[in-house]
Amino acid sequence: MITPKQIKIIHTLLQKHGQMDNKKDIIKNASATGKESTKELTQAEAAALIGYLQTSNTKPETPNQDGQQMINYIIAASHEMKWITLKNKVEPGGRIVKVNDYSKMHQELEKLCYKKPLKKYTVPELTKLVTVIKKINLAYLQKKKPA
Repeated sequence: MITPKQIKIIHTLLQKHGQMDNKKDIIKNASATGKESTKELTQAEAAALIGYLQTSNTKPETPNQDGQQMINYIIAASHEMKWITLKNKVEPGGRIVKVNDYSKMHQELEKLCYKKPLKKYTVPELTKLVTVIKKINLAYLQKKKPA
């Protein structure tokens, strides 16, 4: 489940973007299973939402945007398969913070012939990509299970 630190980061980022009033809808959109509370998110879902909120130059979009839930699933599955990792980033003033590194995810998607940013895909393209990612993730989880 989500860590207390992740909850604090999500709340801070939502406040920064002026989206606390839409928190429930944003959380629901970020969850692959429609959870409505930050406390219900998995660590992977929380990491995906944090990554999105950190890189977003605009306010997070509210639910029902075509494809956003599929993008969230792809990012959560990528975290689970270790395609997204954390790296240190030095902020102005010398403070070191951990940020998501998406380079391996992009490399893996390119191997599957998906070469543009996730936000640029149409809903039918995302549907196909989610199907592929689900199969890869299932194979990953089966390999990971102890015999």
